[in-house]
Amino acid sequence: MRRDWAWAVGIPLAVIVCAWAALNPWLFWPGIVVGTLLCFMAWIVTSMPHDRHGLGVLAMFGAFALLLFAGSAAYEGAMGAYGVRADVVVVAVEHRENDGGADWECRVARLDGTEVPYTLTETTGCGEELARGRHVRVVEDPLGWLRPRLDEPPTFSPATQLGVAGGVTVCVAVSILWGRSRPRPARGASVRRASTGPYQY
Repeated sequence: MRRDWAWAVGIPLAVIVCAWAALNPWLFWPGIVVGTLLCFMAWIVTSMPHDRHGLGVLAMFGAFALLLFAGSAAYEGAMGAYGVRADVVVVAVEHRENDGGADWECRVARLDGTEVPYTLTETTGCGEELARGRHVRVVEDPLGWLRPRLDEPPTFSPATQLGVAGGVTVCVAVSILWGRSRPRPARGASVRRASTGPYQY
């Protein structure tokens, strides 16, 4: 039972940590790769002990959803809690064509002309509506972990995103616990001893 709770609590928390790590540009791919492996691990530890593959698939896709929602929720919550607002001026706007379509990148500087060590991308607010010389306000992470973005209200409030992430976390944990719980024997059926082989985890 303790092992079941360890998996049920440990996997969602580890996915949340990976989602948080992926918010940093330098750790984006390590966070995504490890988080994806944890999603497959959720399927294995849920479905294999008692062949409950439906619950395993539910736990896996729930972990994938958590990897997506937890990062966005953590980003908005952190930037809203301790993000620093700063006025900057757009000094260059670049439009790049790639295989996935258009990609915008904006270079900004302080109002006194001092360069900043970051650029705005399409995901953080850069777009065709920004022009060179335009004054905008950005939200910066004083610790330098999170990528700055334009000071605009998010599509969904941080409370809504945190609520969704919390609900998905509970769903993943319950799926793992339910999948690993020992099924009750049918009435009149003989009770078999649980296997203690190498595939019990």
